[in-house]
Amino acid sequence: MHTILIADDHAMFREGLKILLKGDPRFKIVGEAEDGAQALAFIERERPALAILDIALPRMNGIDVVRGVESRQIPTKCIMLTMHDESEIAVSAMDAGARGYILKDHTFNDLKAAIVAVMDGRTFTSPRIESAVRNAVERRLGHDTMLTGREREVLSLIARGKANKEIAEQLAISVRTVETHRAKIMRKLDIHSHAGLIHYAMRWNFSSTPTP
Repeated sequence: MHTILIADDHAMFREGLKILLKGDPRFKIVGEAEDGAQALAFIERERPALAILDIALPRMNGIDVVRGVESRQIPTKCIMLTMHDESEIAVSAMDAGARGYILKDHTFNDLKAAIVAVMDGRTFTSPRIESAVRNAVERRLGHDTMLTGREREVLSLIARGKANKEIAEQLAISVRTVETHRAKIMRKLDIHSHAGLIHYAMRWNFSSTPTP
């Protein structure tokens, strides 16, 4: 039997989901949370087999909860259950460590299929966005391979709002070298403004890329 935490800020939705899941003997609801901080605290304390998380949770969003689970090396597996059908958000969630991404307007059978797949060690994405997510991953991988390791480090720091001088200090290089890296990144990615570079870095979640 799989122990499950449900985290969603709508009590009526949590109640409905509990009723549906309780009808399947493979699942046991062991807790619920109305915000992300509460969800992460419960996961850290109780270690359920699975957490079903909304993305738009108060206090801490669902993707940050997943990152917290991963950083603490907690074995709980996470499935995102959300209204957000943007492929980039789904990719960010999966990059963070989510094993499944389900849209709330899909059927309960899709959610059950996701739970079974994730608990079997596989991943699951809602059929409607599966191809879009795959294409987004391929684009991300293609863009990553365009950039050198140092350029990815610079882009990561740009995504975190660092100025050229701060980037230079953190990477122990000159400001001129930072400017050169920035210019090369923009040329390779066909980006023509600082705002466009920030948007790209945030869209592709470069703010989570490790830096020294």
